[in-house]
Amino acid sequence: MALMVDGQWFRDLKAFLLLWGRYLWRRKAVWMRAGLAWLIGSILIFFDHAANYDLRFQIRGQQNSNSNIVLLEIDQNEWIDFHGRSRNVIRPMKEITSLTDSFFWNERTWHLLLEKLLQMDPQQVGISYFFGPSLRRTGDAVSYPKIFSDERLIWSASLDNEGRAIFPPFTPNVSHGIGINDLRADEDGVVRHFSSSLITVPHLALRLAAPLAKQQNSNVRFISGENYLVNFQGERGTYPSISFRAFLEGRFPPDFFRGKTVIIGSSDTPGHRYRTPVGELSRAELMAHITDNIATNRWIQRPSRWWMILYLLIILVTSVWIQFGYPQSIAFVATFWLGTAATALSMWAFDTFYLWLPIQAALIQLGATYIMFLSYHLTVNENLNWRLEQEKLYLTEVEEMKNNFVSLFSHDLKTPIAKIQAICDRLLTLHKEDPLAKDLAALRHESAELHKYIQKILQITRVESKDFKLNKEASDVNELIVNVISQLHPLADAKQIALETKLEPMFLIEIDSLLIREVILNLVENAIKYTPNGGTVLILSREDDDTVRVVVQDTGVGIAPAEQQRVFEKFVRGQQHTHNTKGTGLGLYLVKYFIELHGGNIKMESEVGRGTRFEFDLPIDEATTEPTQELVGLRGPMIPGEVS
Repeated sequence: MALMVDGQWFRDLKAFLLLWGRYLWRRKAVWMRAGLAWLIGSILIFFDHAANYDLRFQIRGQQNSNSNIVLLEIDQNEWIDFHGRSRNVIRPMKEITSLTDSFFWNERTWHLLLEKLLQMDPQQVGISYFFGPSLRRTGDAVSYPKIFSDERLIWSASLDNEGRAIFPPFTPNVSHGIGINDLRADEDGVVRHFSSSLITVPHLALRLAAPLAKQQNSNVRFISGENYLVNFQGERGTYPSISFRAFLEGRFPPDFFRGKTVIIGSSDTPGHRYRTPVGELSRAELMAHITDNIATNRWIQRPSRWWMILYLLIILVTSVWIQFGYPQSIAFVATFWLGTAATALSMWAFDTFYLWLPIQAALIQLGATYIMFLSYHLTVNENLNWRLEQEKLYLTEVEEMKNNFVSLFSHDLKTPIAKIQAICDRLLTLHKEDPLAKDLAALRHESAELHKYIQKILQITRVESKDFKLNKEASDVNELIVNVISQLHPLADAKQIALETKLEPMFLIEIDSLLIREVILNLVENAIKYTPNGGTVLILSREDDDTVRVVVQDTGVGIAPAEQQRVFEKFVRGQQHTHNTKGTGLGLYLVKYFIELHGGNIKMESEVGRGTRFEFDLPIDEATTEPTQELVGLRGPMIPGEVS
């Protein structure tokens, strides 16, 4: 039993896989295009790095920076001016284009600067200059001033070629007042990443960030050795700064340094200048951005490539759904807005959550998807048009064969029917009192009906052919009505039906008189056929503005509302008339067809048990002559009368 269950499970799985495989194979043109577009976007994920990262900051603009970080910038000209005047040593600028940090070392000046700065009660002071062990002493003192060891000061240390830390000579406690000031640029010379070395000495930015994080009731979440993307808060000038000269002269607000983190550095020394995505920044400014990132944990987070590939898959599915769900014009606009939405989402996530979602890959994938599926739709439409053209040719051939068959068949039937009618006429003439006379009369009547059916079929075949043209001539509609009534008078007399007319004199109009006569004949004949004995059929004609209007109204049985919508269709007859009266179901179809060929319209009103009213109008193309005097004299204007 277990084996049977296992075998059934295997067969079901096999059947499912076969069905799924056939489904994919039948739609390989779709999913292969979608897969190619997705592959293009996924490949671009691996190249969405430096250029796009820089562009994000250029588009984003200024952000809210940490107000507890301020800068004290020492311009090299101010430093030269401050020390050069006392020594009468003023060097041309072209001779000091590559200054080292040692150039900015003067023990007395730094003693004065730090003493005055610490009196302003800052929270901490970070010095981005690195003053190595071989500093020039200005005196014979064995030890450096005590203020250099103040616990609020954090001096910069550096790394040698072998990655070992090098400390300033006046920092006895390397575990507290020292921080590495190393900043590394990418291969193109732009600083985008920050990482702290794995040695025991922390980075200067880490030293400065710890009190700031504690001040904001948060903890520093930083792993040494990890590579972080710096979230730059803006261009140069993002953090408040004051110049060396202004500081010495006291030109700054009283609370400018109180409780703040102060970073001291050079503003224009080449060794202190770094290229960044937001432009060139000094080392002190760059340290401020990194310190801000560490204290607030505002690093730019880049999701793993697999998450970004899944994000591109969602965009792909949406764009493919748009391609198949809407016409191409709407799909183009929807794809454009989808790309705009993806761009806006990426920028919003970057600004709000510091999340880097790809823009370039998403937009290129959208463009590739649109182009690929546009070509797919064009191919499908071209194939469909070709098939429709072939089907049209086939249907044309079939229609032509049908028409030829009907035409030949009908023509071949006319001759034997004519012979039957001639024989019946001869026998009826010779044997009027013969018992078979009644049967011969019935045979003669049925052959006439059959001849009429054949005429209808031939007429439809002729008017529906491609080379059919109207043979217009100046004709009098009233004259056509009189001729039809004269022809149908015996049929009306047989049922004791009164034929009344109200014919208004009119100008001759350009029409195909044979077709319009057929229209009037069909309408009047139907009115007589479906009107009970003793009823009335009224025919009216008049001229309204630029049309000629004809009305045929009877007092017959009427047409049911459910059947009124189909009376003008081919081979359609009312259910209540199918067995009571004979007919082909072609008369009203031809009536509507002939009227529309002339550019006119026909409408019908009917009520069961009270009769039916048909009304058609014909446009007046050209008035050719005055109304004929014979018809005017015969009928008179709007005078009703029974045709006799």
